[in-house]
Amino acid sequence: MNPKTKRIVTIIAIGIPSLLAIMSAAFKFSGQQMMLDHISQLGLPGYLRYLGLAELLFTCLFIYNKTFKLGLLLLTGYFGGALATELSHSGPYGSIIVILALFWTAALIRDRSTFLISDNSIKTSNI
Repeated sequence: MNPKTKRIVTIIAIGIPSLLAIMSAAFKFSGQQMMLDHISQLGLPGYLRYLGLAELLFTCLFIYNKTFKLGLLLLTGYFGGALATELSHSGPYGSIIVILALFWTAALIRDRSTFLISDNSIKTSNI
């Protein structure tokens, strides 16, 4: 794949889950009744804006090239917690799995070393 095509694919792969997460954060900040009802069912009504802020901050870290690994780690924890919460309350969890998989896929496309170790980076040690 030539560099220009790879760059376009990377931008799209990063853009899709990032836009979904930013939209989710915007819904949390807007205080829509549907979002308030769902968060209240989960027992977290006072944390809606904090959750939105965390989601927005972690997504921004993921988008920025120098901090994307930290952003991926924090987003994995955030969406993992969201998944656990939804599962414990028998809520809808499919969209969480899709967004998380999209973030992981984008990270893999952006930098394969995030998940894969090359033979050159493995160093043998004499113990």
